[in-house]
Amino acid sequence: MKEFYTVGEIAKIYNVSTDTLRYYDKIGLLKPWLTGGNGYRYYSKAQFETISTIMLLRSMETPIETLSSALNGSSPSGITDALDQYVSNVDEQIRQLTDLKRDAVRLKKNISDVCFSEDVSVEEVPELYVFSKPFGQDDELDIENIRLVNALAQKDWTTRAGIISTITRENLMAHKFHTYDRYGYLSENPVSVSSEFFQVIPPRTCIVGTARVHSVEHAEMDDVYMKCLDYAAQNGWRVSDDAIERNILSLYAGNPSNPEMFFKVYIPVERT
Repeated sequence: MKEFYTVGEIAKIYNVSTDTLRYYDKIGLLKPWLTGGNGYRYYSKAQFETISTIMLLRSMETPIETLSSALNGSSPSGITDALDQYVSNVDEQIRQLTDLKRDAVRLKKNISDVCFSEDVSVEEVPELYVFSKPFGQDDELDIENIRLVNALAQKDWTTRAGIISTITRENLMAHKFHTYDRYGYLSENPVSVSSEFFQVIPPRTCIVGTARVHSVEHAEMDDVYMKCLDYAAQNGWRVSDDAIERNILSLYAGNPSNPEMFFKVYIPVERT
């Protein structure tokens, strides 16, 4: 193995541009070992470990200032601190990606349920987080409260939530399927909010139906609710709480005045 290497050779070995190496030289982060009589600058093989460390930490987005301070210190703590920070950042990215993957899987399942099936089923619905206000208020989805939820969730909670309406048990049993009680957001993603408009619904058994809606009046929902109530009566279930009507997907095909909307209906039940 030879002793000295040109800027171009180091660039090839470490897959880095010569401009980057010259910049590191200029700021004093990584200076060549010597300058030859021909004016060429050479790195020594004794610098390879330092070069590897710099390239690795830079690939981890470690700031140059941090690198310079750490490499010029007498203790390795600067390097270990930088690595700890990187590991912490990666853990956070993994958490975020895991959350996104879970949301993608959940949305795909909901879309598959409502778009490709008209079956009524009994499901164990997980804990749900609901932010809603009385239906018909001018500020049903007021901006300040939405910002509050997003801030407390430390992410765009509403982006991952679905729009819902609720129907009281009394109106549901009276077949008043268009007399809505509340309007707002629902998500399976946890959030803790101190607000009169926020509630956590514990896991429960629900009869679940799906609907494809083409009209603004949602006339198609009547058949879905009747189908769910008939299923409950025929299979020994009693409606135990308010129903939730959840918008899963809206397709407009370029024409907002002619939407095709897909809904999921949750009706809490218990054995008679």
